[in-house]
Amino acid sequence: MSYRGFNKPISTNWTTRDWLSWAMDERLLLDVRTDIPEGVCAGCYGGTDKTYEDTTFVRDPSGFMTLHTELRRWPRCFPCNSFDGLDGILPISYSLGNRLESAIWRAKNDTAHRWLNVPLASILHTFLSSHLECIEDKWGPVDVITVVPSHATARGGWDHMKDLISKVRTWPGKGVWELDLLEKVGLSNADTRRDRPRADLFQLMPDKGAIEGQRVLLLDDTYTTGGTLRSAGLAVKAAGGQPIAVTIGRQVRNDQYGAHIVADATNRAPLFDPRRCAIH
Repeated sequence: MSYRGFNKPISTNWTTRDWLSWAMDERLLLDVRTDIPEGVCAGCYGGTDKTYEDTTFVRDPSGFMTLHTELRRWPRCFPCNSFDGLDGILPISYSLGNRLESAIWRAKNDTAHRWLNVPLASILHTFLSSHLECIEDKWGPVDVITVVPSHATARGGWDHMKDLISKVRTWPGKGVWELDLLEKVGLSNADTRRDRPRADLFQLMPDKGAIEGQRVLLLDDTYTTGGTLRSAGLAVKAAGGQPIAVTIGRQVRNDQYGAHIVADATNRAPLFDPRRCAIH
């Protein structure tokens, strides 16, 4: 996949609202909706990637009972249906390669584009300000808010999620913000990229207090299969916590599994409305 570049605007004293407007003008964001006729995953809203044949007896016009076979989608996509790790996931926007996914990738991997963490932080801040109440209505009060960290040796020690959070001075929520709750101790993501969360990829920092029985909100930039995010959730669960997650993007590909989602999201006007969320 080739990633789109971005020109840094002249942004003296821009607010989070200004940066959100910039992201919307760049057409980076797409609403995550659950009312698509073809269906989306009940767990992550990323689209179901498996189908099954549902065979039932139906009465035909003449009164005879005949077999009727219909192809249906699984109510949960393969990663959500097969692997545990999180009690729930709420993405802010669908993430396409030439849109939000490019901004996230550039911000993480291209030092000349690290300024993109400012609009990404603004998107996350605006969403949490509007919808943290929705999250707590669905999953319960949030006690701790943290990030899914990078490994200490990645990118020369620069942690993109911690840097992203630092771009905004104050954040919403009554939960305790603890950015150093987890540490990434595993070096390889090979398993997670095949949808397999790993219980040994993250661990609770040894100097942190007990989180048993506490609702922990994990923040990450994006996910595709959910393997890394669910690995962080497994670490929270191992410590007795109850993990849920918010991601800026939910990568969806314009292929046989995601094309209906892409078509629906890109045909809506406006493409994104910060007043809406998938559980609102």
